[in-house]
Amino acid sequence: MRPPAQCPPGCARPHAWFTLRGARTSTHRLIRPGRFLLLAGEHGTAWQAAADRHAMAEIDAFTVGRDMACDRDWLALCDVGSTGAILVRPDGHVALRAVDDTDADARLEAAVRAASGARL
Repeated sequence: MRPPAQCPPGCARPHAWFTLRGARTSTHRLIRPGRFLLLAGEHGTAWQAAADRHAMAEIDAFTVGRDMACDRDWLALCDVGSTGAILVRPDGHVALRAVDDTDADARLEAAVRAASGARL
């Protein structure tokens, strides 16, 4: 039997330390007021592209392993694959945990709508 998934929707964002643009920062500091945070695996470029195209909400998107380095095994921490991602709501809770990038655009839009109460 597989253990329960890490970072399910509704849980608090996972904590990890990153190096971004030469500076050390954490998941807590990456969340900006009123903005979603998308953290994709090293090969999760479909998530980053979906966030760039997404006109419904402000999303800060990063690819862990490409845009920034993590002090921990990010994929294991979030239980996602290298093409997976997590979307963190502005309140710091996980809105979406995706193990891969299947239907990234539709899944991202649905998660943002659900997290925002479809008021966007």
